[in-house]
Amino acid sequence: MPIKSAYNHWAATYDSMPNKTRDLEQTAARQTLGPLKFATVLELGCGTGKNTQWLAKKATTLLALDFSEEMLALAKKKITANHVQFQQADLLQPWNVPDHFADLLTCSLVLEHIEDLDPIFAQAATKLKPGGLFYICELHPFKQYEGSKAKYQTEAGTVELEVYTHHISEFVGAALSNAFTLTELKEWFDPSENATPRLISFIFTLHPSPFTMKTYIALLRGINVSGQKMIKMAELKTHLEALDFQAVQTYIQSGNVVFMAADTDPESLGKTISGKIQAVYGFDVSVLVRRPEDFRHILDKNPFLQRGEDPERLYVTFLGALPAAAQVEKLKGYDYSPEAYVLDGTTLYFFAPNGYGRARMNNNFFESKLKVPCTTRNWKTVGVLADMAGE
Repeated sequence: MPIKSAYNHWAATYDSMPNKTRDLEQTAARQTLGPLKFATVLELGCGTGKNTQWLAKKATTLLALDFSEEMLALAKKKITANHVQFQQADLLQPWNVPDHFADLLTCSLVLEHIEDLDPIFAQAATKLKPGGLFYICELHPFKQYEGSKAKYQTEAGTVELEVYTHHISEFVGAALSNAFTLTELKEWFDPSENATPRLISFIFTLHPSPFTMKTYIALLRGINVSGQKMIKMAELKTHLEALDFQAVQTYIQSGNVVFMAADTDPESLGKTISGKIQAVYGFDVSVLVRRPEDFRHILDKNPFLQRGEDPERLYVTFLGALPAAAQVEKLKGYDYSPEAYVLDGTTLYFFAPNGYGRARMNNNFFESKLKVPCTTRNWKTVGVLADMAGE
C-alpha cells in the first residue's frame, strides 16, 4: 500500500494500538531534547501530534509538517495553540518554509520511508539557522536487518508499509555532505530487553561551510571609552566564533570586527551580536553591520577626499537606519564651519579640519539630531577594515 494511503488508513488507530516503537521514540525525544528550549521548531512528519504537544511547550513558534490528511486532522484536534501551525507537505518536494527558520528540526520515524536521505539533509541545511540542531530518531538498522518494519493491524490482517534500510553510515554521510556535524548518537533498547537496540537517535549541528558564507564588517558603538562598556577584543572574537561566525578578525579596541556568516541580513547579524554581548556582559551595545561593497563605495565616493582634503581630517559616521526627512532638514540648519558633512543614505562623510577632538559635529551631535544610532570611524580605520574584508 502506498505510504500516504497507509498512514491515512492507520490514523484512526495509531494512538490507541500497542506500539513499542512509537512509545520508545517518545521517551527518546523527551530524554534527548528535554533540557533544551528553542525559539522556532520545525517538525517533519508530525503524524497525530505524538511529539507536537510536547514540543509546543518548548518553542515560541512551531511548524509541523505531514503528508497524511487524516494524521494532520487528528493532530489539529489535539493542539490548538496559536503558536503552533500545521502544514500538509510531501518531504520529497521543496518545503514551504522560510530559509534559516528553525533553531531545531525534528524527524521521528519518518526517514525509513524515504529512499534517498541526501535531499532531506540538503533542505534541512537551508531551513535551519546556523548552529541549529537536527534531531532524528529512527528504527535501528539492526532491527531492520532482523526483518522489523513499520506495520499495523486491521480486521483483514497485518499491513506492512514500504520501508528502506538506512545504515548508520548513510545518516552520517548525508549529514557531513550537507555541512552538519554529528553531536550525539544514542541507541535505545526496549525496557524489558537488552538484545538488539530498537531505535537509534542522532543530533546533528549545522555548521555552514565557509564557501557558502559571506563576509561582513561589524562596528560596535561606544565600547572601551573612559572605562565604560569594557570588552577585550580577544574575548569578543571567542564569543562571535561561538555564534558559528568564521574567519573572525578584530581591529583596535574601538570595536571593529570582520567575519564570515551564513545569515545574509546585516540588520539581523547586528541584533545577534548585540544580543550576545548583552548575554555575556550585561550591557547594551549598538552594532551596525555593513557589507564589504559598502566600504568600497565609501572609499570611492568620499567627496572630501575628491576635493583634496587631508585624509587625517576625514571621518565616516555610519547610521543604523535612514533618518527621517524632517530630521535631515533640521540638521541643515546647523553651521559649524569650517566643519562640513555630506549625508549619503546611511553614510555620513565628515570633515573636521581642527581635529575630531575639537569638533562640534561629533558622533553624539549627529545621533541626537538625526534620531538614529550612529558610530564613527576615522578614514584610516575605514581603509583598514576594507582591506581586511578583501575590498
